[in-house]
Amino acid sequence: MSSALASAASATAAAGDVSQRPWSDLPSVVWIHIAKFLPPNEVACNLRLVDKAAAGQLRDRTAVRLPEPSPPHAFVWRWGSSQAWHDMPYMQRRRLLELTAGSGSLANLETALPASGCFLAAWLFTSAAGGGNTHMCQWLEAQGCPCNELGAVVAAARGGHLAVVRWLLARIRQQQQDEQQRQPDPHRRRNVGCAAFAAAAGAGHRALCEALLADDDVTFDRQAPIAAARGGHVGLTEWLLQLLPRLPPNDGARSWSQAAKRQLLAAAVHGFELPALQRLHTALQHLATSDDPNPVPLRISPLDDSLLLAALNSPTRDWRDKARWLHQELGVRLQRLNVDQAALLRGGITTRYGDAVERAQMLLQLTQGDDQAMVMAVGAAIRAGDLPLLQSLQHRVRAGEHDFRAAELAAEEGNLELLRQMDAWGWRIWAGRETMLAAARSGHLAVLQLLVGPDDERGGRAALWLYGHELMDEAAAGGRVEVMEWMRAQGWSFRGESTFAAAASYGNVALLERLAGWGYPLEAAAGEAFALASHNCDLATLRCLRRLGCPWGPAREGSFTQAVCSAPGPTGLRDCGPLAALRWMRAKGCPVDWKEARSRAAHRRDPEAAAVRAWIDAQMQQGGGGGGGAAAGQ
Repeated sequence: MSSALASAASATAAAGDVSQRPWSDLPSVVWIHIAKFLPPNEVACNLRLVDKAAAGQLRDRTAVRLPEPSPPHAFVWRWGSSQAWHDMPYMQRRRLLELTAGSGSLANLETALPASGCFLAAWLFTSAAGGGNTHMCQWLEAQGCPCNELGAVVAAARGGHLAVVRWLLARIRQQQQDEQQRQPDPHRRRNVGCAAFAAAAGAGHRALCEALLADDDVTFDRQAPIAAARGGHVGLTEWLLQLLPRLPPNDGARSWSQAAKRQLLAAAVHGFELPALQRLHTALQHLATSDDPNPVPLRISPLDDSLLLAALNSPTRDWRDKARWLHQELGVRLQRLNVDQAALLRGGITTRYGDAVERAQMLLQLTQGDDQAMVMAVGAAIRAGDLPLLQSLQHRVRAGEHDFRAAELAAEEGNLELLRQMDAWGWRIWAGRETMLAAARSGHLAVLQLLVGPDDERGGRAALWLYGHELMDEAAAGGRVEVMEWMRAQGWSFRGESTFAAAASYGNVALLERLAGWGYPLEAAAGEAFALASHNCDLATLRCLRRLGCPWGPAREGSFTQAVCSAPGPTGLRDCGPLAALRWMRAKGCPVDWKEARSRAAHRRDPEAAAVRAWIDAQMQQGGGGGGGAAAGQ
């Protein structure tokens, strides 16, 4: 026995211990096979870096996928210092944090948060929920992260994450039990549960819907089958409609008005293919409604343009057949588009689909050359770079109406060749306000140079001086440093009050430092810059503004008051800063008018509204009072 063992040992020694052999001895086919069993980020960050042979065998496996967990050591090496985030604007920093939270790697999020220069925010909680990471949500809650419960539960349901949905609903139930003495909203959990159900239905998660129905206090409303239909989930939609008679008699989902039935049909026009759409149309004839106890045929008006608009904006391959069926069989017409309908349709046709030009051409046929349809057809052709279609529309383009919009779209796309061709056709390529702003916003310096030109034949130089402040603001808001440098070279000086604030909203520390180095008068941005940074939950920009010496502004209408809650914008919405940002500003000596801050806080409707009001009340009781409080003169 001993001689046999000795012989085996000598043979092993002669061959070399397999566990000690270099990876380079492995055949390439083995390398590739091993890599198949590892997550892509493990291959890119670990296996590929074992030695030169590994790097050679896996040369095409270098990409790191941020939505998936990354090895913590590699994440620390790349994102562990604040310098790694220094040149990134706010939205890029936010997006990286969202991806990290969604990946489920708590270690990486703990690395990223302090380096990113962002406060904890509700969007981070929503990303963690959308990734199905209950442990991440629990950790964020323990850290005091605000939670938009509706947004979080919808994200979790849309991702099919039952455990997170149930945890969020249980969290609401516990909060309601704790708030029994303060008159909680009795419908809050039901409304959130219905929203979760509709989101799951819209994403096609029937198993999640069935699990939620098994819970005693979760039901659904009309939005669930409508969402399922819009998502193109035929079987799920039919199943939900079959469940309607089983709901309690007083449940709103059982009551289908004519308007609700038309809304369901429009959703199906968007998501279903034609055969399934026709089956649903037949079924709706027999669906009882709240205003018609006995089933009556669905009434469709020839002027119900929402149906044709849904067909033209449908992602299914047979969108043409659906449009023809609606037009020829049901008699639906598309008379003309109003501005809101045109904007909604333009967002789909001209930016989402590869066959946008064909959709726009059918829209022109259905509306018989409506002005808004013409604008969309021109826009689709410009975004697709379709010169033949543009040329075919040439005789229908009216000077001063369509060609100005066409120039604006081409400037936004940065398509110099197209602009020159349009100019050769006789279209008016004029340096109007919207055209110049579109080029500046998109960072297309070559377009601006074309519009200005050496001989100023397009009025660009006059526009530069007329709209210079706005151009600089647009460039700053998009971080378009090259446009700003070009404008300085044209002799434009900083006089606008909003350029620095626009840069603060963009949230790029390097850009703010450059503006200060150019001599921008920081006094012009007093108050607004800090408020905009706080609304973004952007600690890095707040620190930068303070370091550069940007003034706080007055107590009553300055940084703090605006950070608590802004005045309503054009849409009536208000922006609010997180409690952590308000605490930071207070600690750094920002002047405060507590009475005005309390008045503004009353308008907040965000997840931290109650906490902000309670904190302000506590500060006032401690002597902050009126007139700006202890920090007012600092």
